[in-house]
Amino acid sequence: MSERGYRHRAAVAAAIGVLLALVLALAWTRGRTGRVTLPQPLTIRVEARDLAYRAWKGADVRGRVLLWFDRYPHLDLDWYRYRDGEQPTAANALDFAVFDGIVRKIFLVVPEEEWDEIRRNELAYQGFRRPVGAERVLQLRVNDLSGIPLVAATPSSLPALDEEVLVYVNAALHDPGEVARVLAGRNIRADLTVVVGEGGVR
Repeated sequence: MSERGYRHRAAVAAAIGVLLALVLALAWTRGRTGRVTLPQPLTIRVEARDLAYRAWKGADVRGRVLLWFDRYPHLDLDWYRYRDGEQPTAANALDFAVFDGIVRKIFLVVPEEEWDEIRRNELAYQGFRRPVGAERVLQLRVNDLSGIPLVAATPSSLPALDEEVLVYVNAALHDPGEVARVLAGRNIRADLTVVVGEGGVR
């Protein structure tokens, strides 16, 4: 190949490299700017899961990681029912948060003493991948059309998160004060915490 041909290939490779860098920078910027947080931490107590969704919606938060201190978050609402005007209820409120762009990833936070049950029933929970080097962390499959990541973890195995998170606590199952201590111990910052009252999800 001639020297001119080599220079041409080098120029094309350089252009592709620059274009790739621009695309990655744009994706990173879009992810950052698409994330909406609150200026000050806020805790809200509600009586049902659909009111938790309304609290997120009213706060205008978007593109967030959610720490879900509750039972397995069944995501059963499909896009077509959402599009056709189905209303949020205690059963589908989390689906609405996903389809509305409020939540982009969920951590199901399981009490330490219940992790063995997760492992025993891994097939039922549809676990399919354990991150390398992570103890008591399991990537789960989600049976809905959103395709968002769903990860089961115990409080002691929650990873370091470089962004503020949304926190949902079912107070019938988790002590909100203990949840706050866990997050502080893991250096996880929450800007909006929603606690479903002591009576649990209605």
